[in-house]
Amino acid sequence: AICAQLRELGYDDSLDCSSLFMEIDFDGYDAYMTPEFAARISENYLRNILLHYRRGPLIERLFVMINNKCSLRCKNCDAYIPYVKDAVNYDFGRIVESCQCALDAVGGVDTVDILGGEPMLHDRLSEILRYFIENPSVSRVTLITNGTILPGAELVETMKSPKFVCRLSNYGKHSRRLGEIAALLGANAIRSEMTNYSQWDALPALSATNETRRELDAKFASCTANLFYLQDGKLFYCNVVASLTCNVRTDVLPPSPDDYLDLYEGECGGLRPDAKERIAAFAARLHTRRHIGACKYCTGSHCLQFENKVPVAEQTKERLEMPRAY
Repeated sequence: AICAQLRELGYDDSLDCSSLFMEIDFDGYDAYMTPEFAARISENYLRNILLHYRRGPLIERLFVMINNKCSLRCKNCDAYIPYVKDAVNYDFGRIVESCQCALDAVGGVDTVDILGGEPMLHDRLSEILRYFIENPSVSRVTLITNGTILPGAELVETMKSPKFVCRLSNYGKHSRRLGEIAALLGANAIRSEMTNYSQWDALPALSATNETRRELDAKFASCTANLFYLQDGKLFYCNVVASLTCNVRTDVLPPSPDDYLDLYEGECGGLRPDAKERIAAFAARLHTRRHIGACKYCTGSHCLQFENKVPVAEQTKERLEMPRAY
């Protein structure tokens, strides 16, 4: 996307910065990410470069939202938790079935990220983690938690796997058990990362953007990577669409058949018999970089809005309401 902009400005020769990310020395790094987290972000970038040249995996990362229950009510939560009317833990069997179908369709992923809501609130979290840890189609399993709930003994044992990483989000006073959790992980030699946020990215504005097809395609290409979001049996390219569809209500955005893929036949039906083929086609469409219907009503994620910042984990007591974007 940047190279295209440079060419439009008349710059025909530019140097690719990828090589800079191959030899970074993170010793002594003390900014808002731990060195381990910063190193992994660089690794993710390099994998996306390989994907761009068609040498990487079809899908590098799978985000699995296992619930929309949370111990915090952050006003600017990118899962839109304060808008949730009836919070739930998603069914364990359905999580496993839909994830296995996705993994089979794309041939495996490097990383599965487990999140919510607050995933520590799911009563079968240990079993969910074990399923992914023992799955040969997954190289790494990351749990993303807000530092409010101390893991129990069974969960700690599961976390000791060398495939597992616990990512702790430091929200200051709101992450009230962060120190205890970090100490517990350290005492059990459990791998962890910590993000110490100084600010958050604001949620994207939702209204008709009136952009051209070319502008929408460019926004989608800059906004997305080679990853899927899986929530409540549905597969998404975009966490905003996932959260609006599953956590707020389905009619915030106008209906669009390319916004997501429902793997099940109706609310109580079983997995579609052609789900694997549909997922493979869904993944192939992602790499065409054609925009989806939701892009017409979204200003873009934080990848495109670096200057649009809000306070970290600002809390709200009331349930919020989301108007239609159209």
